[in-house]
Amino acid sequence: MDLQYALKNLIENGTNIEYFYNGYVIEINKDIKVFEEGKKTLKKLTQTQWNKLLLQARGGGIDP
Repeated sequence: MDLQYALKNLIENGTNIEYFYNGYVIEINKDIKVFEEGKKTLKKLTQTQWNKLLLQARGGGIDP
């Protein structure tokens, strides 16, 4: 199954998906996971990591 088909199915099933830089942020139930292009598994984010990612995406984050 290719990535575009999988993402389309997730969106149709009501999963919240947003594209960031080099991957996708997927909210499943109350878990927030990241799928990075070039990697094979999802990474679970904490609320703090999610907030930092949102700040960076909106241009307000501090780069390390």
